[in-house]
Order: sequence, then structure tokens, then C-alpha cells
Amino acid sequence: MNLIPFEGGLLALSPVLIEGFCPLSPAIVICGMTYADKLLLLKRHPAVLSACRWNLPGGKVEKNETLRQAMVREIKEETAIDLDESVVHLVKSIYVRKYQSNGKHDFICHVFKTLLLTHSSHNDPIVLLNREHTDYAWVSVSEAYHLDLISGGEAILRLVFE
Repeated sequence: MNLIPFEGGLLALSPVLIEGFCPLSPAIVICGMTYADKLLLLKRHPAVLSACRWNLPGGKVEKNETLRQAMVREIKEETAIDLDESVVHLVKSIYVRKYQSNGKHDFICHVFKTLLLTHSSHNDPIVLLNREHTDYAWVSVSEAYHLDLISGGEAILRLVFE
């Protein structure tokens, strides 16, 4: 697999493909949560990084936390959806380099998937957003490409969901 360029950076499925790859910050976890063939996307608050852009639920792994623990915690913090660790499954790890005004920033993004069961009421699951987000949407993967995704979001969707 080759390097995949995106707006402001590169990503790959192997760290050796990115010359001098050296992640210094905590790993990131994100989750493709699906319900009734729709994917949950969250819209970032105007005052946070990647302002007003759409992304999958996720965030930084904290010290002494497993990847699954981090994923379940982030989903709960960002959506108020309470999941058991056994239902989030690691799909792949992606190695990311973002170019910033102060140089390059390397990090590892661990991508999870989970399927929320259909409720008998046929209503979408209730999502209660935290202060980092202003909106959410349940969309098909093809609809997601028409949203203003965070930098690298389209490439990650293609790697994971196609």
C-alpha cells in the first residue's frame, strides 16, 4: 500500500511508509458506529480544533488506558452512548503525519467499529453531545463524503468502510 495524501498530511497502514515516522503524542481512537446501515458523525464546535467539520466519535488515549477502554470512554463522553468494551472492535491502525506551521506531527489513529442494535421503536439512538460538538447525523458512508469532513476524514472512511 502506498502513502495516501490528504489535505495537510499523509496516512498509511504501515509506519515504515512515512519516512522518519515518530509519534510523540498520545494515540488517537475513533469509532465507526453504525445503526440501521447509517454511520454516526459529529460536527466539531467552532471553538475547537477542526472547527465546524464532521468526524467520527473519538479522541486521545489516556495514560494507563487500553485502546478499547479509551474508545468506550470517548463514545460515552461525546455521545452519552454507553457501550461495553466487548462490542467495539479494532479494525486497523492508521499512521498519520500532519503538516503544521510549526513542523510535522506524527500520530497513530486506531480505528474501531461497532454496530448498535436496531430498537423496536425504529427511532435512532439518542445522542447527547458534549461541549466539543454542535450537531450529529446518522448518514450512509456515501452521504458522509458530501459533508465537510475533518482533514484526512475522507481517506480514513475509504480505508475502513470500502
